[in-house]
Amino acid sequence: MAIAQYLYRKTIRLHGAGDWLRDENGQWRLKKLRVDEFEVLDDAPLSETLERLRAIRGSGWAKLDNPFAFLCDLRYGPGEGAR
Repeated sequence: MAIAQYLYRKTIRLHGAGDWLRDENGQWRLKKLRVDEFEVLDDAPLSETLERLRAIRGSGWAKLDNPFAFLCDLRYGPGEGAR
């Protein structure tokens, strides 16, 4: 599968090695990226994805009162919330 057919049309995840620079404000900037492989991601909205996860029997997602808060805690740390 050639990557060109997905560029600017689908969301893709790139895998490879990159060189990063940190600027004076502490922000990271990608200088160079060598892509070894890629995968096309599902563009479904988060709400739809969470519904599908909750429908999987035994997954535990259906027991969560607020799955979005749970995901935010995973990403940012407990109690940090979305940024």
